[in-house]
Amino acid sequence: MSARPNAAAALVLPAVAFVGSAAVAVYGAVSTATASQTLSTALTSGTGTAVDVYGSQSAIVVSSGLLTAGIVGLVVSIALFGALIAFGAFSKPADEPQVIEVDGEVFDEAELDAEPAVEEPAETPAAEPAAEEAVVAEEPAAAATDDDKDATRA
Repeated sequence: MSARPNAAAALVLPAVAFVGSAAVAVYGAVSTATASQTLSTALTSGTGTAVDVYGSQSAIVVSSGLLTAGIVGLVVSIALFGALIAFGAFSKPADEPQVIEVDGEVFDEAELDAEPAVEEPAETPAAEPAAEEAVVAEEPAAAATDDDKDATRA
């Protein structure tokens, strides 16, 4: 059995992270807008108290932190979806190759599917052309003279 989880199980964590991050981001945005409106009202009216002003500032800081955490969570969950796609979480796992026995020999299915190797004949070095000897044309011997004939007889 394969140790890799199926696609539905691989999607649970990033999907939950995405939904949770979106909820936190929306809550942070709404809280920031509400606290900002409360602060603005307290500052423009002459009846605003220190609690309204300083409390609204603290609420804005906390709610903007929630908004930031939600945005970071969205980015991380989208990156996790991308990593799952890149590493093939949605692809079908390969089946295990079958083992086949023929006449006492054991073969894997991959060995049987592979194309048979074609043996190429060994290359023989090309014969080097025979060295041609320079043909020297000899001049015909001069006709023997009487003096040469006498010298050879003696």
